[in-house]
Amino acid sequence: MSFQNMGLSRTEVISAMLSIDNTEENNYKSEGPHVKNVSGPKRVYGGYVVAQAYKAVKEYARKIKDENPIFSMHYNFLSSGDVDKFINVKVNKMGNIYAVDLIQDGKTIGLAHVKTDHKLMESPSYPSDVPPLLSIPDLSTYISLIPAEKERNHLQLIKDRLIYELRPVNMTSNAPGEHRIDYYARLAPESIAHLKEDSGLGAVVGLSDFFVMQSATNVHKESGYRIALASSMHHRIQFHQEHVEASQWFLVESRTEIANLNKSKIHGAIFDSNKNCIVSFVQEAYMVSEKLDSKI
Repeated sequence: MSFQNMGLSRTEVISAMLSIDNTEENNYKSEGPHVKNVSGPKRVYGGYVVAQAYKAVKEYARKIKDENPIFSMHYNFLSSGDVDKFINVKVNKMGNIYAVDLIQDGKTIGLAHVKTDHKLMESPSYPSDVPPLLSIPDLSTYISLIPAEKERNHLQLIKDRLIYELRPVNMTSNAPGEHRIDYYARLAPESIAHLKEDSGLGAVVGLSDFFVMQSATNVHKESGYRIALASSMHHRIQFHQEHVEASQWFLVESRTEIANLNKSKIHGAIFDSNKNCIVSFVQEAYMVSEKLDSKI
């Protein structure tokens, strides 16, 4: 989700995430620059590789004239990628399933199964208790209101690295009575003019892994623990729309259903500006927590 210190603009890294080169019949190559994860200096952002797998399938389906929409996608994170090395993506079709291997430096870093169908599933409802976009301050205003300087500086650092623009509703703490976060997000406006016409769903796929563990992190924090290590394991996406406008604001909702000291199960959905669900998702995450020091 980060581009800072790569010597590149937001537009360049967003364009790289939403495009891929066809090198052979069913082989694709992502030259990058790959989007970094904020938590690691050379670790590829998980949503980036999921979006690349999605994009490769879309390109291959178009090539073989498969007009069925993508129904669902299962992605298994096997290894963290390196932002400095190209990623090879191999797509094989078996019936209505596309099997995708993502390989970097001779090692498989991810596997995806993408299913097509002639009909998409019924979508979840828009959350009724989320305030409208225009009533939510932008992230800079939100950060300026945080009393603790350390937390303020930490969030400012994150903001300066993001490829998505944010308006938080519930972020650093969960919604009252629920293990849930909500926020509005959109691609950096300056990048929109440089994207291909069909980039909207790719942007949403990438967004489905964006701050996906935050509700689980909040659960641990409220229980007196902090997250020492976190890693995505399995990410499932259910598609509810075929075509999406890339420039709009999206509402992202995610909630932690199960959380213990090592594993969390997170459900979420992303809605368009008309309050229609675009995708819903479930992620399993491995999390190592440690007890916070007592202030008593």
